[in-house]
Amino acid sequence: MTPKATKTVATLLLLFTPATAFVVAPTPTRFSSSAIPTLETVLTARGDDGNDDNRRRPKNNPLANFLGPILLSSSLLLSTTAIPLPSFAQTSDASASIVSCLFSSCKLPLAKCIVNPKCLANVVCINTCTGKDDETGCQIKCGDIFENDVVGEFNKCALSEKSCVPKKMDDGSYPVPSPEKLVSKFDGSFFDGRLYITAGQNELFDIFPCQVHFFTNTGPGKFFGKLNWRVQEPDGEFFTRDALQRFVQDPKQPGHFINHDNEYLHYEDDWYVLDAEPEGNKLGLPGFALVYYRGNNDAWEGYGGAFVYTREAKLPASLLPRLRESVAKVGFDFDKDFTITDNSCS
Repeated sequence: MTPKATKTVATLLLLFTPATAFVVAPTPTRFSSSAIPTLETVLTARGDDGNDDNRRRPKNNPLANFLGPILLSSSLLLSTTAIPLPSFAQTSDASASIVSCLFSSCKLPLAKCIVNPKCLANVVCINTCTGKDDETGCQIKCGDIFENDVVGEFNKCALSEKSCVPKKMDDGSYPVPSPEKLVSKFDGSFFDGRLYITAGQNELFDIFPCQVHFFTNTGPGKFFGKLNWRVQEPDGEFFTRDALQRFVQDPKQPGHFINHDNEYLHYEDDWYVLDAEPEGNKLGLPGFALVYYRGNNDAWEGYGGAFVYTREAKLPASLLPRLRESVAKVGFDFDKDFTITDNSCS
């Protein structure tokens, strides 16, 4: 997804006491492993905002039987891909502190989540990620599939209002690029009309099929974009996600675009244009913009990624030499670190 990262972030995160994680270690004297609902069963219970589609809902929802152990053994934190959230490994004391805060300060949002089929399915989905090599990626994929207003309300309380969850600090993976690495000139009117993300770097936020974005230029150096991307469900079906973002151009640095002062999770996204050519340029290259981004929110400081915007749905091969050279400025190898986007939308 990308800008997503404001994107697509995001993601969701399960904070739990490792020894008592729901799927990994249910209380053996009370529950048998065969009684634990499978992810397939959970996915069939998907519903939007609590209004389940009866064609996809099992007649008897087994999740209700596991409400107690989920509440006692874990605290959950879930979000959309549009606002990335990290995964944390917590000590028992830290987990207990988080759970105590949630029950004392976020009772109503937590209760709403537990009785909402989609939000509760998110909990179970995340638990299936425990111990996997790509645990964070697995959790974010759960967030791609399960997301609604109930999840957003819970995050707002747990992260922004009551600070029940400690913030993940910057690990240096996506540092702010120095000014000389950015384009010295950039016409913000490039962000107007339809653009495709035709290659992306971060598999958590940038690599999704059918990434077509629609921009509206509202003035010199100002624009907003409706960002669309497609998420594949485990049963092979697709559904489309979207996010709305607004940016202003840094008057001191033309290659820097700012999206700050957002209410939800107080997220901040910064886009840095590493290379670009307008349509009709003298080199005869297709118009493009190579964007490196970095973001912060109440849960995670320093998430990021990079992507390529073009007017064409498929990345033009003529751009590859430029892209290889440009991404090297921020330590990437285009052929190894980027994935070409499938925008066939078939």
